[in-house]
Amino acid sequence: MKLRTILLTACLSLFSVSFLSCYDEEAKDEYYEKDPMDWDLPVYTESGLNLFGAQYTVNDVLFYVRSSADTVPCRMVAGDGTLKIYMTGKRYKSDFSICFDLKVSQNISSYADLSVLEGDEFFITSDSCDMKIYKSGEYMSVEPWSGSLRINNAKTLYVDNKLSGAIFSGTFGMELKLRNDTIDISYGRFDFLIDDANFSLE
Repeated sequence: MKLRTILLTACLSLFSVSFLSCYDEEAKDEYYEKDPMDWDLPVYTESGLNLFGAQYTVNDVLFYVRSSADTVPCRMVAGDGTLKIYMTGKRYKSDFSICFDLKVSQNISSYADLSVLEGDEFFITSDSCDMKIYKSGEYMSVEPWSGSLRINNAKTLYVDNKLSGAIFSGTFGMELKLRNDTIDISYGRFDFLIDDANFSLE
């Protein structure tokens, strides 16, 4: 009887340690509300939650790219008629970053101007969108086949009647080639809060 009690106590202790370990790992990695259609992606939002994610298929092998709790998910750099959007996160356990270099019809001089882009769609096969993916220590241009980045929501955010940022949300998906890899990015979504910390001018 005593031996049975000792064994039961040991099993319960092992279970508790395993459960807590899994819980801690999930709490660290999964910091967003999951999409009910695909739990490996954040649900699409337009609230400035600083999230992005997409299915990322390389040569018919499916990965996921998404923002991470320990990285800045977005930064923007505006120039003369241009806007560079950098999305940075993880592909499995590796660092991942993608850049959309947009040609915009109106100059963006601050994040307050981002609202002029609401509803715009930038096709990667056009001159209005040059797409690059970070690989081997540099941003590499891709050979675009099809797809686009669409800005569904771009609104200024005020707190106590003072401009504090801009919510910038939308979707993306594309097919392309990068060196010898055929890449299909699908179900991409992003929801960023842009302010002085992640917006700059060239």
